[in-house]
Amino acid sequence: MAAQSSRAEENAAVVAAILAAEDHYDVLQVPGGAKTDEIRKNYLRISVRVHPDRNQDPNATAAFQKVSEAYAVLSDEQARRTYDAEQFMSSASNAASNAAGAATAGAAAAAAAARRSSVHLDLDQALRVFRAA
Repeated sequence: MAAQSSRAEENAAVVAAILAAEDHYDVLQVPGGAKTDEIRKNYLRISVRVHPDRNQDPNATAAFQKVSEAYAVLSDEQARRTYDAEQFMSSASNAASNAAGAATAGAAAAAAAARRSSVHLDLDQALRVFRAA
């Protein structure tokens, strides 16, 4: 019974991590310049983990849909270019409207690119932390 409870808590942690992800790259745990093979590999690994038939968490369907949407965008080169452009414009717009005026559009875009390439949701690491707690 304790194993079932632990597995349910792990599933909830995985689903929460995916739902908290800020962009498609974070959802699939890939850097901005990831190749299609890496994107596909991570998609398969994560989608099996959060599929509603295998994960009984109430939010598993939403997490699975988010993973599927991220894969649909990042696996299609044209959709990916459009998404990247929108992300860049969003970063630039947010920086331009910054009340303090400290960040420039270029700095915001560079920060977003750096975050995307260096910070990923690592579900395995999240699970290790969860299990240690």
